This record gives sequence, structure tokens and C-alpha cells, in this order.
Amino acid sequence: MRKVTGAIVAIIALTILYSVFLHATKYPLKAELSTSSTFSAPVYLVKDLKTGEMYLNKDDTKRVPIASITKLMTAVIALENVNLDDITVVYPDDLVSTSKTRFKIGDDVRYRNLLYPLLMESSNEAANIFTHSVGWTNFLKLMYLKALSLGMNSTRYADPSGISQDNISTAEDLYTLAKYIYEKHPEIFKITAGKGGQGTWLDLHDFNNFIDNPYFVGGKNGQTTAARQTILTVLGLPSVDGIHPVVFIALGSEDRIHDEKQLIDYVLSHSFPLVAQASLTDQTSLTR
Repeated sequence: MRKVTGAIVAIIALTILYSVFLHATKYPLKAELSTSSTFSAPVYLVKDLKTGEMYLNKDDTKRVPIASITKLMTAVIALENVNLDDITVVYPDDLVSTSKTRFKIGDDVRYRNLLYPLLMESSNEAANIFTHSVGWTNFLKLMYLKALSLGMNSTRYADPSGISQDNISTAEDLYTLAKYIYEKHPEIFKITAGKGGQGTWLDLHDFNNFIDNPYFVGGKNGQTTAARQTILTVLGLPSVDGIHPVVFIALGSEDRIHDEKQLIDYVLSHSFPLVAQASLTDQTSLTR
């Protein structure tokens, strides 16, 4: 009788240990990335957009400049508050320093066609032109109010492009925005990934990082003197229980691609062994 009882207890113990192992493998404890002399971003967050599971984070509630990640909210406001079929005219004040000049004074532009250079080429000019719809001040107010409605209480916008150092947010707030876009406006991420067409444009370039990554859902990167380099990347990572949309955010980086790769490699090796193994099997780096 004692032997039977002992065997039962051993089986129960092994079952509990196995369950804990499976849970830890699937949902690791949140942690900071191991200190690396080559990792430069002081603020980062890696979190599942569906389950809310936190994989990595550091100073994710610290308010910092976010540069052109601002344009994700600009796109949200455009989709929700602007008649995209309306046409506006390009004014001199719209033409500012930008990644690639696309507009000339006096051009007639349909608002819908602004989304593509805004999200693919990070056009500061397109961001400015969007404000014609309701006026500069009202557009920024809509951005601010939308952030508040989503619970992004640490976010402030000074312009629609991200040029100003006063465009600030936290990695935690940006996670909230990414989740909202993923659920309510997936077309935004689709455009950033180069899978949403180009409107009437014929020669746009996609300046977002990781667009060649087979798991890339979408994202946005930016750079200013105050913000240094910033990046928000969403990857759809397959697991035993389906696809997990995971957002990787790094702010204040000196080398956003390098930092983002380190975050991705860590999470794959600890939480998505199927993806990591597939990458090794086909000799294709997921973080290319």
C-alpha cells in the first residue's frame, strides 16, 4: 500500500513539474535582456499583442522622444477623421526636410494617397498635408485625445511627423497603440510592410526595417537627434497554439537594427523554439 501511495505521489509530482516546464517554455517570466556592450537602447519592450504576455522590458514607462513612430497615430487619425477621397493643395509650409521629396507647391493631392509615402517612406510632408483636413491645431488635438482614449496617458504630440523632440511617449503606451492598430486598423501595418499597395504612386520605397522578414506584420522606425533611433516592429510568430503577434519596441537606440535583432533572437530562443529551429533548418536568418 505504501509503495502504491509513493508511486502515485511521484506521478503527481512529475505531472506538476512537467506542467510548470511547459508553462515556463510557452510563457517565460518577463525579464531584462542580459547586459551587452553592443546593446544600446535604454528603453525596450517585447510583448504579445494577443495574450498580453510580457517577454522582455526595461524602463517601459519612461517618457522619451519617439521620432517618426508618431506617424502611426497620424495614420490612425487620418483613417478615423478624414474623408480620404477629398483633395487638398500643397502649401509652402508643408514642404519640410524629409526622407524623400514627393510634393511641389500647388500640387493637388488626394488624402488617401498620402498614407503610402507617410507610412512607407516616412514622409514628413505627407504628415503635414494631412493636417489641412481639420487644421493643424485640431489635428494635434485629435491625436492627443485619441491617445487619452486608449489609455496612453504618458504620450504627447507636438507635430504629426515626429520631428519635434516634444513628441514623447513610453514603450508601454506604444504597445497600446500597436495593439489598437493590429486589431482595428490592420491596413496601417499592411502598408508599412509593403503589402497594402501604393495608391497612385509608382515608385515608392519602403524604408521600414525588417520588411524582408517572412514574419513581418508591420511597424515603423524613426530617427532624430533627440530621439536617436527608434523602432516598433510586429512579427507574427508561429507557436504550437497558433500565430502570436509580438511587438518589439526599442527607443533611444544608437543602432536600432542591431538592438532589434538582439531582442528578436532572445525571444525566439526562449519562447518560440519552432521558429528558431525553422530558421536554422532552412538556413534563413529570421532577423535579416
